[in-house]
Amino acid sequence: MRLIGKTKMLLMVGLLAAQPLSAQDSDTLPLPRDPEIAIHEEFDMALRSNTQQAWQLFIRRHKDHLLAREATRRLNQLEK
Repeated sequence: MRLIGKTKMLLMVGLLAAQPLSAQDSDTLPLPRDPEIAIHEEFDMALRSNTQQAWQLFIRRHKDHLLAREATRRLNQLEK
Protein backbone atom coordinates (compact mmCIF):
# COMPACT_ATOMS: atom_id res chain seq x y z
CA MET A 1 0.00 0.00 0.00
CA ARG A 2 1.42 3.40 -1.01
CA LEU A 3 1.14 6.26 1.43
CA ILE A 4 -0.04 9.63 0.18
CA GLY A 5 1.70 12.72 1.47
CA LYS A 6 -0.08 14.58 4.25
CA THR A 7 -0.46 17.78 2.21
CA LYS A 8 -1.85 15.93 -0.80
CA MET A 9 -4.31 14.01 1.41
CA LEU A 10 -5.55 17.22 3.08
CA LEU A 11 -6.02 18.81 -0.34
CA MET A 12 -8.05 15.83 -1.57
CA VAL A 13 -10.25 15.83 1.53
CA GLY A 14 -10.78 19.58 1.23
CA LEU A 15 -11.84 19.28 -2.41
CA LEU A 16 -14.29 16.50 -1.64
CA ALA A 17 -15.80 18.44 1.25
CA ALA A 18 -16.15 21.59 -0.84
CA GLN A 19 -18.30 19.94 -3.51
CA PRO A 20 -22.02 20.35 -2.73
CA LEU A 21 -24.42 17.49 -3.32
CA SER A 22 -26.83 18.12 -6.14
CA ALA A 23 -30.32 16.67 -6.45
CA GLN A 24 -28.93 14.17 -8.93
CA ASP A 25 -26.30 13.00 -6.41
CA SER A 26 -28.89 12.47 -3.69
CA ASP A 27 -30.90 10.18 -6.00
CA THR A 28 -27.96 7.82 -6.25
CA LEU A 29 -27.43 7.42 -2.50
CA PRO A 30 -28.53 4.04 -1.19
CA LEU A 31 -31.67 3.92 0.91
CA PRO A 32 -31.26 3.04 4.59
CA ARG A 33 -31.53 -0.67 5.35
CA ASP A 34 -34.87 -1.82 6.75
CA PRO A 35 -34.14 -2.94 10.33
CA GLU A 36 -37.00 -5.44 10.19
CA ILE A 37 -35.35 -7.26 7.30
CA ALA A 38 -32.05 -7.40 9.20
CA ILE A 39 -33.76 -8.90 12.26
CA HIS A 40 -35.49 -11.55 10.15
CA GLU A 41 -32.15 -12.40 8.50
CA GLU A 42 -30.57 -12.83 11.93
CA PHE A 43 -33.46 -15.07 12.99
CA ASP A 44 -32.95 -17.18 9.85
CA MET A 45 -29.24 -17.53 10.65
CA ALA A 46 -30.06 -18.67 14.19
CA LEU A 47 -32.60 -21.08 12.75
CA ARG A 48 -30.04 -22.58 10.37
CA SER A 49 -27.41 -23.07 13.08
CA ASN A 50 -30.01 -24.01 15.71
CA THR A 51 -27.58 -23.80 18.64
CA GLN A 52 -28.12 -22.50 22.14
CA GLN A 53 -25.49 -19.84 21.52
CA ALA A 54 -27.23 -18.59 18.35
CA TRP A 55 -30.64 -18.37 20.03
CA GLN A 56 -29.22 -16.70 23.13
CA LEU A 57 -27.47 -14.10 20.98
CA PHE A 58 -30.65 -13.40 19.01
CA ILE A 59 -32.70 -13.01 22.20
CA ARG A 60 -30.08 -10.75 23.76
CA ARG A 61 -29.94 -8.51 20.69
CA HIS A 62 -33.70 -8.41 19.99
CA LYS A 63 -35.39 -9.06 23.33
CA ASP A 64 -38.26 -6.65 22.55
CA HIS A 65 -39.00 -8.03 19.08
CA LEU A 66 -41.88 -10.41 18.44
CA LEU A 67 -39.50 -13.07 17.13
CA ALA A 68 -37.75 -13.19 20.53
CA ARG A 69 -40.67 -15.24 21.87
CA GLU A 70 -40.20 -17.84 19.12
CA ALA A 71 -36.45 -17.79 19.68
CA THR A 72 -37.00 -18.41 23.40
CA ARG A 73 -39.30 -21.33 22.60
CA ARG A 74 -36.70 -22.88 20.32
CA LEU A 75 -33.96 -22.30 22.92
CA ASN A 76 -36.08 -24.04 25.56
CA GLN A 77 -36.57 -27.03 23.23
CA LEU A 78 -32.80 -27.36 22.81
CA GLU A 79 -32.25 -27.22 26.57
CA LYS A 80 -34.64 -30.13 27.26
